[in-house]
Amino acid sequence: MVNFPGTGHPTRCQCAAVCCSVRLVSGDLYDRNLGNGTPGKKLYPLFFVSLSAFAGDLRRRRLGPSPALQPRAAARGTAAGANVIRLPRWLDAGFRVEFYIKTGIVLLGATLPFTLIIWAGPVAILQASIVSIATFLVIFFVGRRLGLENQLSATLGAGGAVCGVSAAIAVGAAVRAKKEHVSIAITLVILWAILWIFALPLVSRALQLPAGVGGAWIGTSEFADAAGFAAAQSYGGMAGPATGIPGTADQAISAYTLIKVIGRDIWIGIWAFVLAVLSVTRWEKSETGRQVEAGQIWWRFPKFVIGFLIASIVITWAVGRASYGEFNKIVRPALVAPITALRTWAFAFCFLSIGLTTRLREFAPTGGKPFVAFTAGVVVNVILGFVLSVLIFGHYWAALRH
Repeated sequence: MVNFPGTGHPTRCQCAAVCCSVRLVSGDLYDRNLGNGTPGKKLYPLFFVSLSAFAGDLRRRRLGPSPALQPRAAARGTAAGANVIRLPRWLDAGFRVEFYIKTGIVLLGATLPFTLIIWAGPVAILQASIVSIATFLVIFFVGRRLGLENQLSATLGAGGAVCGVSAAIAVGAAVRAKKEHVSIAITLVILWAILWIFALPLVSRALQLPAGVGGAWIGTSEFADAAGFAAAQSYGGMAGPATGIPGTADQAISAYTLIKVIGRDIWIGIWAFVLAVLSVTRWEKSETGRQVEAGQIWWRFPKFVIGFLIASIVITWAVGRASYGEFNKIVRPALVAPITALRTWAFAFCFLSIGLTTRLREFAPTGGKPFVAFTAGVVVNVILGFVLSVLIFGHYWAALRH
């Protein structure tokens, strides 16, 4: 395992992870002609200067953004950009959602060594897989039944089944969904994510669920990582003799992390690949009547997902043979925590950009059907998550150790 100093500047591995993520997304952005002198593109250097400034300070002070920063940024951005302030269209180039989300997803991979899958154990992986598959299928088939396009139904399903905004953008690119399709999925993800920040801890408290059980239920029911972490942290803080809730805050956060961050987020690459294949071989062939070249699967597959996997391989090498206890005690605070903070800021920029470039009136042609389809998945997600977390695997989560 590499050596992680306890003080001073960010380690070489941290700097390498950030630099690699920047390089992986920058080529794609300029391929899209974003470096063409558009005034809005000047926001990109500002973004990375901000990340560089935060990196050293976060490393020394152990500071980080609030877990609820991302959904708040999206909500405020939507209110300002879509309903109050009419931003000029040329600013859209600066508030480019794909730019920030690709950086954030690669940084997400840099915080998830493959050894975490082994540490998570079969229960967490099994529960997360059941929830991911069931939620996607419900949203997709309800959407198709309501007459929604395959591409929109798939984007909605991925947003609800995996990691919210990140999955919606990745799958939207893989199936060539329309821009408004991705925007609709993102808006619904954020809407429910914000609601569950408050609702899930309150319901868990009313039911007096053990901290680990509540954290697992939140992990299966939340759609955005940061929003779910805020909810799990909130419920973990309620545990103790004063409330009669058994367990500790660490149990709630650990259970949430095992289910959501590890168990569900690893599905992003799987869904992107499977749906890219379906889109090329089935959906577009039936729509156009022409055979689409198989090579399109590779061209449409989101390359930043490969960046996610490469970053995971690098962090796996850095962790080496460390035990889970050593990972939490040494690697997480020295390496993973600063990268996580940078990732949170990248997603915050992403969600703010989503809000500022989202025009709610563009959703009018689809009506309320996407909301109905996504909400059907929400209902199944919450009920299935409760059954798995409380009734079937409740004893496992209640006895979970940090």
